Order: sequence, then C-alpha cells, then structure tokens
Amino acid sequence: MSRHDFSLLCLACLAALTMLACAGDPEEQASDAEDASFALGGKADSPLEPAHASGVLLVANSLDEQGLDDEVGLDSRAARNIIAHRDGADAVPGSSDDELFDSLAELDAIKWVGPNALARLLSYALANGYIDDSAATANCLIISEYIEGGGQYNKAIEIFNCGAQPVDLREFSICLVRNNDTGCSVRADLGEASLAPGSVSTLCRRKAFHPAGMDPLPQLAQACQLERAAAMSFSGDDRLLLMRADGSVADSIGRIGFRPLESTWSNLRLDRCNFTPADGVSYYDHEDYFRVGSPYSIAGYGQAPTAGCP
Repeated sequence: MSRHDFSLLCLACLAALTMLACAGDPEEQASDAEDASFALGGKADSPLEPAHASGVLLVANSLDEQGLDDEVGLDSRAARNIIAHRDGADAVPGSSDDELFDSLAELDAIKWVGPNALARLLSYALANGYIDDSAATANCLIISEYIEGGGQYNKAIEIFNCGAQPVDLREFSICLVRNNDTGCSVRADLGEASLAPGSVSTLCRRKAFHPAGMDPLPQLAQACQLERAAAMSFSGDDRLLLMRADGSVADSIGRIGFRPLESTWSNLRLDRCNFTPADGVSYYDHEDYFRVGSPYSIAGYGQAPTAGCP
C-alpha cells in the first residue's frame, strides 16, 4: 500500500472514530455559544484546508433542517438558522432569493454556529463522501515529534514530509495557541529550506547546550536545526498548529479553541505513528496519532517516524 493510500485509509478511520467519540462524549455534545467563532483570527479566516472547507459547505448547502439536526447533530437553533439563511425570505429552497454559503466565514456568521458545529459538519462530510481528499493529501506535512520536558528549554518539535513531493517550508508556519486563546498567540516561520519526501526538520526553544542543568538535553541541542524561542515556549495545555500560507491548518496537536482541562501534553514525548493530519477543530486524542514516551529518551529526535500505531 502506498503512503497516499495509507493516508486516505487512516483519514476514513479517523472520521469514523471522530463521529463515535463525539456521540459518546458529553463535552462534545455541548452547544456553541450564540456568537461563537471557529476561525483562527476572527470570522474572516478559515481553519480548514480548501478540500475540507468545500465539503463542510456542501453539507450546509445540501441537507434539510432535519438532516442538519438529527444526522449531523447540530444544535437545533444552528440548524434552523442555517436553513433560514440558505432559503431566503420566502423560506422556499431552490427559489430566486436563496443564499447558499460561499465561504466558511459566511457560515461562521450564523448564530449558534461555532467550533462544535464545524467539527460535526466536518465529521459528517468526511464520513459521507462530501470530501475528495486527493488534493488535500498531495502535500503532506505533519508534526512528527513533540517534546515537553523538564526545565525551561527542553521543548521541541519535529516536522515530517509525509507526501511524495518536496515541500517548500516557506509556505508553512508554526502557530502556538496559549491558554484560553482561540487564535495564534505566537507564529513562527519554518525557515527557507525545501523539505524532501520522507525528511524531517526540527525546531526547538534553544540550541545551546548547558551541561550544568542538562537544559536543553544534549541530544536535543545537537539535533535541533531552527531555534524558535517564542513559538516553542509551550506548556502542556497549549495547542500547536502547522499552518499553510493561505491560513488553513495542515496539522495540529489539540484543537484551536479548546484548552484541555489539565496539562495533557506536559512532561512527555510524542512520536508520530499515524500520518493522517489533524484538522485542529475535531475531537482530539493524541494517542490516536502518537506513541507516548519519556521526554528524556529522545534518540529518535531528528529522524523520520515510522507509521503504525499500537
């Protein structure tokens, strides 16, 4: 099986798992606030890549109110408002005053539509054939390792080209979402290199090795290519997003607008084993994507990951 086929298979599996998780998780059943936004920098930005955004809009433009309510699982007020906007003043679908959704910003402006609604729409679109992921998987760039160890400077990530073509890293950036922020608290570039298929690039908070405190660890300092102090100053409840130049999410650790109730990613190492990108808005469990290990055993940092989770 090719890496492309593997990615598509994993994406289908993730969609099914996401729907099951959302159905059984009380937190995921919570409604959005009336004026909630799922965008990174306000209601004008898109948190999804184009193929996924198109699928979400197709669902919003196709299903009737009962389908949005019962099948997708939207809050009834969100479903009702989507239909009211879409069908126009005469409330008749297919008439001259219809106003179909042309962008995520237009959908996001609807009352009671926020990150929970977007996650349900995306899960439904993935599970029901509304999204063609051939374009989405053409350039595959993911966060392949995460290190959050003791001290101030044992913080680092690794970026992996899981696609079949070289990737221009100038077209991507890393976004740190701190604490209760719902957009990028800090953003940093990934350098000017072209990353070959199967290769990795490494970022850390500090490259200089200090023997007295082992902070950062010598292996981390030696393997780190780019020092990005502000973006790599994350804690265990901060989220990391790998962003494209168009503002869409290529991959993530955690969800944009949801701060974990505890320091979920504190004092651990995450090694990527599922190369399916995370979208930054759907239900997220790091163990669906990574093997979990000690942040003090980082011999694999700077080396390409191996697919296949336990």
